Amino acid sequence: MFLIAGIAILYTLGFIYRWNFELWWFDVLLHFLGGMWVAIAANRFFVRPIGPIGLIGPILVVALVAFVGVGWEVYEFTIDELFFEDRALWRAQDGNTDTMTDLMMDVLGGIIVAGYTAYTSYRSSRSYERST
Repeated sequence: MFLIAGIAILYTLGFIYRWNFELWWFDVLLHFLGGMWVAIAANRFFVRPIGPIGLIGPILVVALVAFVGVGWEVYEFTIDELFFEDRALWRAQDGNTDTMTDLMMDVLGGIIVAGYTAYTSYRSSRSYERST
């Protein structure tokens, strides 16, 4: 919950102080954190209630992060096409490089969370096996 609030605050501050335009890495950071948030939510609401499912869980989490990232990019594209001209001062997307970087950072954030979750799940199952 704190991560999504932090992302929302950073996103708002980015527009107020124009960090989105002046700091090249700011959008990259937001996408990375967004990918982490989607992965955390997916683990919490989908994977954990099912129980340990091996490598399928992390793969599904990363796939969901990628799916949400593509959805976000479609949203940005739609906003640009509907409300901004080609030569507008601000557009949500700066072209293919921006879109691909955004998607890669979304997925990287998801991979880190999925990998960490898989590792800690594996470690806890191994310690449980040793104690019995």
